[in-house]
Parts: sequence; C-alpha cells; structure tokens
Amino acid sequence: MRTIVSYLLLLSLSSVAHAQKVKIERIDIVGKGIYQVAVGKLTPNKRTPTGVITSVQNATKIENTTTVHARIGVEFGIQYVIVGVPKGAQVPIRIVNVYPKQGLRNPKTRETFRRVEIVRNKIIGDVVYTGYAFENAWETVPGVWKFELWHKNRKLAEQRFTVTRP
Repeated sequence: MRTIVSYLLLLSLSSVAHAQKVKIERIDIVGKGIYQVAVGKLTPNKRTPTGVITSVQNATKIENTTTVHARIGVEFGIQYVIVGVPKGAQVPIRIVNVYPKQGLRNPKTRETFRRVEIVRNKIIGDVVYTGYAFENAWETVPGVWKFELWHKNRKLAEQRFTVTRP
C-alpha cells in the first residue's frame, strides 16, 4: 500500500510540475540611462571586448537618458523585468550587445567586436540590470549601441543608446 501511495503522490507532483511549465510573455524595460553599479565577480571571457564579464551586485540609476557621453568611468544600461509564469523560475536569457558599425577594437588582442552574445539564467519577476562601462579609451566609440534581450529565438526587448563625444 505504501508503494502505491508513494507512486500516486509522485504522479500528482509531476502533474503539478507539468502545470507549472515556464512561459515568458514579454520583457519590460523599466529603466534606462546612466547607472552607478556595485560590481561583483569578474569572469574571464575572450568573447568580450575587454576579456571579462563583470557581475553586478547593485545598480542605481543616476540619469534617465538614451544619450551617453563617451567618457571613461561612465556606465550605461537598462533594468528589465521578465514577465511570465511561474514567478521566481529561472530562464535562460540571451543578452546581445550590438556596437556601432566600426566596432570596438581591443589594441592588446587586435580583435574587433561588433556584437557580443552572452546567455545568463535570470529570474521571472525580478528587476535585472545589464549594461556597459567605459573602462578604456578605445571603448569610447560614438554611434548607436543596442542592448537586445532574447529567449530562445524570440527577441523580447531592445534598447538603443546614442553614444557621443563629450
């Protein structure tokens, strides 16, 4: 009897889990502009212009804008919320940074980057930040910069910034 009860309990739990299938409706951009961030872990990544990905502990918006002056020390980006069910579930989001036509050329590696794609697990319902910080003079390229957010093969959000010389 105990085996049958356990089997029925397992069957009912798998039905509940199946009913909670992840579904993303959209991604809402809830903030854009210049930010001050508290950085966390640095992860080496040769597929990025600077060779590292920096995690963000906290992001505070300083100015609501889509025009950014290209100066070392400036951080700009977006805050967004993934809208879907179940709230609290982790989902893979592809973050795509598209740089101006001429790209970003790292003088050390001599590689030019026109776009970077990184996949990160994010939580449905949380406010999430992604952005870019100018750390080197060669990164301060004027033009249109885009942040795109994708889930699987669907682009769910895009934000453009115009980077100008100060």
